[in-house]
Amino acid sequence: MSNSNNKTKSKKNQYKHLTIDDRAKIQTLIEQLDNNGKRIYSNTYIANYLGVHKSTITRELRRIKSKVHLKTGTITNKPYNVRDAQDDADFKRGLSKALYIVEQFPKLKKYIEDKILIDKWDPDVIAGYIESHEPYRKIFL
Repeated sequence: MSNSNNKTKSKKNQYKHLTIDDRAKIQTLIEQLDNNGKRIYSNTYIANYLGVHKSTITRELRRIKSKVHLKTGTITNKPYNVRDAQDDADFKRGLSKALYIVEQFPKLKKYIEDKILIDKWDPDVIAGYIESHEPYRKIFL
């Protein structure tokens, strides 16, 4: 059997988050206009320059393109801005981090860690054990 059909991800194709420096480069490149007022650098050029996929640049520019005013409900178009883009990314990143239930209950966390590390229990077994034994649930929760 040949290994020639195996596809591995190249470094260029792996996903990465844009940094504030990347966003500053994007803003600088999209603000470069020719004599007719058109952008000099395409999304594809910018993507190759930053080492990301061109759809990353397209999504980034579309995401920050308009702003909804909460009080009035009006939508205004605005130019790409590094600070707004980074604030939006930080806000959305903050929403994506869930607060895990074990972090709220230190006794439960310690019990689970001990069962996994010392007794070599499977996490599913621990969950089933705690669920089926009412006194343990009362102690931890």
